[in-house]
Amino acid sequence: MDLAKLKHVSNLNDYISVTQEIVNNSHKNLKIQFNMSSVLLLKKVRSLEIEYFNKCEGNGAALILFERMVEQPVSKTWGLLGKELVALLQYWLDAMRKHLIKHSHHWWTFLNSLLKFIKSMRVKDKSLPDILVEGTAECLLDLATSSEPDTAQRCEILYSLNLCCAESSREIRFALRTHFEGYFTKLASLLASCGHLPTQYCMLEALLRWLLPRHDASVRQAAASRWFPAEVVGRKALQLFLERPWQNFFQDARDFLNAFNATGSLVTSFLCRKITVGSVAVLSGTEKRETWLDLNSRYDSASVVLDPRLVDALCARDAPACESLILHARDVTTLQLTR
Repeated sequence: MDLAKLKHVSNLNDYISVTQEIVNNSHKNLKIQFNMSSVLLLKKVRSLEIEYFNKCEGNGAALILFERMVEQPVSKTWGLLGKELVALLQYWLDAMRKHLIKHSHHWWTFLNSLLKFIKSMRVKDKSLPDILVEGTAECLLDLATSSEPDTAQRCEILYSLNLCCAESSREIRFALRTHFEGYFTKLASLLASCGHLPTQYCMLEALLRWLLPRHDASVRQAAASRWFPAEVVGRKALQLFLERPWQNFFQDARDFLNAFNATGSLVTSFLCRKITVGSVAVLSGTEKRETWLDLNSRYDSASVVLDPRLVDALCARDAPACESLILHARDVTTLQLTR
């Protein structure tokens, strides 16, 4: 297909026709020039992509071509085109949070594509984590704290944001953080009703990534007054938040969430020495570290948040502060706990 046809697209019917041609000609084999001309073509039809999804409930030409671009290997071109590509993502994310999420039953399909792009793009050039945080953080925080996503979707949105934040500069987050305080307060309030410990980890990681400098006790004290009322989180959890330096997020987050969840009944956690799923030993019993099994009321699931060292050993390159093994009740016939 000649991508120049996008130049002549002027309405939704034209866009549908071009999209159909791409699909019929097996877009997986589509060749695309990774240059500014191609980016400008996508920019020209960016609004038609939203109209297309509203009508056809699928990805149109722009998202298909954007996906092909994201598959391009690391090169200097990413540094040159990064801002323009992130601006496209920002446009679509903005349309998602203001329109699609409220009016389309299939909004997650569209958003999930954008999240995959974000996770792939962040490693293409050293400048991109900062550009992605600056361009997409507000949209992602708004989506993560809105009422429409379910717990798993909220976790995936925050997971994508945390990956970018982990590799971004502290300076960019420090400069933006005051603009996002309303989202952080909403995120902290969602901890109590979440009922799913892996999602709570993502929420807490997001909060701590933006709490700068978090080793400063006065900064944590000010944040606690906004985020964690003692009557909601409990005195023990509040004390842990204030007293821990949060240099070891994995351990400090576990201790905080155990104390926090002990005030309710949505998550129940057990210290484990050995965990076997079928014939696979997740924990052999020889590890010199604590591991917890969490029973989550949300989705009737059991989860094990894996130590980052184990995640590294498994070569999970996209891991943020932690990864989780999640077992849903529908997939489990027998669960046996032994002392």
